[in-house]
Amino acid sequence: MATSIVPLAEEHLAEWVAIHNQVHLILPWHLTIDTRSAAKLLDDSENQLSFLAVENGSCVAIGTLDTRMESTASVPHFAFQIDAHQAAMILLKHLIAEARNRQFEEVSILCWESITQLQKLLTESGFVEKNRQSLMILNLSKACDTVPKQGLTISSLGDSVSVEEFVAANRAAFADDASRPLEVEEIEEWLETQPGFRPDIQLAALIDNRIVGTALSEYEDVGQGDVTARHAWIYGMGVIPTMLRQGIGTALMEELCRRLRKYGVSRVRLLTDPEGGINTFYDRLGFVHEAYRIEYILALG
Repeated sequence: MATSIVPLAEEHLAEWVAIHNQVHLILPWHLTIDTRSAAKLLDDSENQLSFLAVENGSCVAIGTLDTRMESTASVPHFAFQIDAHQAAMILLKHLIAEARNRQFEEVSILCWESITQLQKLLTESGFVEKNRQSLMILNLSKACDTVPKQGLTISSLGDSVSVEEFVAANRAAFADDASRPLEVEEIEEWLETQPGFRPDIQLAALIDNRIVGTALSEYEDVGQGDVTARHAWIYGMGVIPTMLRQGIGTALMEELCRRLRKYGVSRVRLLTDPEGGINTFYDRLGFVHEAYRIEYILALG
């Protein structure tokens, strides 16, 4: 069966979303996207190259190559129908070729340990495991409350903190992180387009009017029909290095959990480095390990 690789266009958005969201058959808590979110890929087509694998006029696989980092091209979106292994292989090779043509040193892709078909595809394509992140989950009914550090206040993008101040503090907290830094434009876009990315749950910890820590979060209703629940993700919870081990992270997390409860969130998830010792911090807050997300790397040298 002939497979065609075509660039994402407006007429493909519905098919793109359908393939992307099939991951919920395996990971029902994973955040979905809609056609409006997918359309943002078209607006940033210079930096995010999106393609579809088409067979018999139907989309069977999707993929995006993000070229915004210096030496590593990442694949933030990659999904395919269960019987489209060969088409997915062709699409993946196309993304690799695009990265090689742009002189990248390697390609990175993230895969949940339970997505065995994708793991098999990556292994067959020469990718190797680089590291793992631990997915941690907290039942908010079991979250504890602590007394914030004296002189510490928690504010948010819904209060007096500007997006620019928030992003600058987040970058300072993650200055040693190898991942791509947060951008002002990203926050502004998420606030505009993501209903669960509310300004009052994007928190900043302040001491003497100086932001010393940040936490981002987003919630979504999961499930089908009348059987739904509201779950949340926490991203980029960090404290600037000179202010670590002073209770700031705990205060941020506790205040964030309180605010999420008000929106009816019953469970919270986040990703951590299981080798970095940070899991002990989340263990104390009541989080437990749920799954691993694996980063696979393909060297292009």
